[in-house]
Amino acid sequence: MIYSESFEAPSSKDIVKIFEPIFQDCKIKTGLSDETFYKLMVALTEGLNNASCHGNCYDQNKIIGVNIESDGEWINCTIRDEGEGFELEEIADPRHPENLLKESGRGVFLMKTLSDEFSAYKKDGFNFIELKFKI
Repeated sequence: MIYSESFEAPSSKDIVKIFEPIFQDCKIKTGLSDETFYKLMVALTEGLNNASCHGNCYDQNKIIGVNIESDGEWINCTIRDEGEGFELEEIADPRHPENLLKESGRGVFLMKTLSDEFSAYKKDGFNFIELKFKI
């Protein structure tokens, strides 16, 4: 394992600002290209915002966890929240005409599009989003 870090923070509207320095450190330590780093940052921003807003409902008593690991070929990012969860199949496609003007609903689409592999699952009472990027 070339890089492995785990972090936690209480839910907040500023959750991305809390984790941004960690992602910058990850870029430096793993040697990510600017293109991969951009994709990772946008996808993680969406995931963190969704976890804090939709998952934990900005409840500061609930924690957001982030785990980032890299073996030099892949970088794997996992975001954990304590919310109710969601069914991936029930997320509306934001490209459909009836969804174009909705204020939300693009986060999962962006995460799926920007990452090389995407999954969402529940485990041990937590919800997880896993994003994998080929380095």
